[in-house]
Amino acid sequence: MEEIYEGDFVIIDDDPINNLICSKFIKKVCPRSTVKTFTLPLDGVKFVLSYDSVDNIAKTILLLDINMPATSGWDVLDAFASSIGFRQQQYAIYMLSSSIAIEDRNRAKTHPLVSGFIEKPLTIASIHKLIAEQ
Repeated sequence: MEEIYEGDFVIIDDDPINNLICSKFIKKVCPRSTVKTFTLPLDGVKFVLSYDSVDNIAKTILLLDINMPATSGWDVLDAFASSIGFRQQQYAIYMLSSSIAIEDRNRAKTHPLVSGFIEKPLTIASIHKLIAEQ
């Protein structure tokens, strides 16, 4: 079933296979949405800080991996929080992780920039849930 969702998606995850799977599922559910993927977290940060999605009716959904080498998902959130260029109101950020650490789930629940925690792998059902929350 095609969702009528006017927002875009950004995926920041060091695993290119996960990014491909996520992109395919998102395009299946939301064929009109644009999906940008980044395997290098800092490239994703630069894109988000320069991307202006004010023309979109819906928020851009950002899926952010927690455990990445050199720059973690928490580091990415810190970069957003400390940047005056970050337009928080334009994004719904979800931590997308295979982490089973309760600390990560709790930290995601209480982080002011995070809308939720999604366990890998991303599924079509979880995409529908994300869209329904917007």
